[in-house]
Amino acid sequence: MTAPRQGTLQGRRAAAIVFGLFVAVGLIVVFGGTLTRSTDIEAQAAQARAANAALEAQVAAGKAELLFLESDAFVLQQARALGLGAEGERRFTLPDDAPPPDSITPLGGGDDDGPAVAPFDAWMELLFGA
Repeated sequence: MTAPRQGTLQGRRAAAIVFGLFVAVGLIVVFGGTLTRSTDIEAQAAQARAANAALEAQVAAGKAELLFLESDAFVLQQARALGLGAEGERRFTLPDDAPPPDSITPLGGGDDDGPAVAPFDAWMELLFGA
């Protein structure tokens, strides 16, 4: 009678080990999925916090602009732009027959006919003369 009992005992142990492994693998899979979802939710929360910070900065800038628009300095500036200055002020205007201003050439856009000079040599010439 001892032989059949040992066989069933070993079978039960094997079944318990298989069941324990199955539960352990299930727990690992569930924990891994939960960890992945948690990481994704944390990334979304970080994006939402960044978007909120940007919106708060825009609101603060808008409030500062509104405060400026309601200030006496802005009203005075706009009044002067419309020619409504304080007493004794004269409005600056160019005569109708004034020539147009010279065009502005952007840096690096001019026609340089001179030879190309190394930057170091140009600085030395500028600082100490040639």
